[in-house]
Amino acid sequence: SEGEDEDPMPKDIIIVLDKSGSMSGDKIKQARSAAKFIVERLNEGDRFNVITYANAVSPMFESMTDYDETSKDDAVSQIEIIEGSGSTNIHAALKEAMSQLEAARGDDTDRPAYIIFLTDGLATAGNTREADILADTAKANTSDARLFVFGVGYDVNTRMLDKLAEGNAGASDYVKPEEDVEAKVSSLYKRI
Repeated sequence: SEGEDEDPMPKDIIIVLDKSGSMSGDKIKQARSAAKFIVERLNEGDRFNVITYANAVSPMFESMTDYDETSKDDAVSQIEIIEGSGSTNIHAALKEAMSQLEAARGDDTDRPAYIIFLTDGLATAGNTREADILADTAKANTSDARLFVFGVGYDVNTRMLDKLAEGNAGASDYVKPEEDVEAKVSSLYKRI
């Protein structure tokens, strides 16, 4: 019947998690819990990946992977050991996420695609120009992925993150160091 959430539509989702030095401490803990929260709520039929980045970009799986108990446990155990160090290459991280989606999707464009971007939003490595990050991300978004930004901490570049979300049909939300991440992430996740 209408309105039941029994079989949500299979989706493609990439979590992009900032593990730069500015994220260490509470911020990385919050980002880790947000990432775990999302991974644990995916469904059979979904495809996902987790990309961490600092100076360099490191996808957890070589490409988008089918969600099942094994890939979930693998991702969660890798998320739990993420620590913050290095600088912040936002430009490269978002481009990698977009190209992974494009590669996985091919002609199968009916599945909704989402990127969850967890960061304190200060680009310090690679191309750090805000205008380039915004333009190149939108241009690379050939999958019409909706980009949901989750900013952590006080020194977040909210202007850039809001524009990233707006420019890619998503939304942005921010969590302060002592705030409950799960409540915020679950309200963001309900929109997906």
